[in-house]
Amino acid sequence: MCWKSIKNFFKNMNERGRVLDFRPKKENGDPSPEKKEESKAVEIVRFDSPESIVLVRCVLRGGIVNLEKNEKEEGSQNIIDDLEKNGVPDPTDPFKKLFPKDGERFLQALLSHYRTVYLGARRAHQNN
Repeated sequence: MCWKSIKNFFKNMNERGRVLDFRPKKENGDPSPEKKEESKAVEIVRFDSPESIVLVRCVLRGGIVNLEKNEKEEGSQNIIDDLEKNGVPDPTDPFKKLFPKDGERFLQALLSHYRTVYLGARRAHQNN
């Protein structure tokens, strides 16, 4: 550990010796919003060809996830119907299901739930 990192460690401690915040700081001192921006959109893709085909795009807007289907692909509507009706298992509680109304927690659960050879979920880059 270098001297600069040790100095920053003690700088982030309160009077009881507990570390307050380990997140990297931006230039103006605000915590970095990188993690929030990463999970605003998730794509469910099919891996049956040399390039992956996006079936459903799940976008977080106003605290609710909007499910947008790919009009060119047949299975898109089936996946949307299944997600709206059955949800996805909550990774923290196996007896609970998460639905699009659960917002960002739903997106995180999608990333861990859709991991098969045929279908997968990945973070999408926000274009808007």
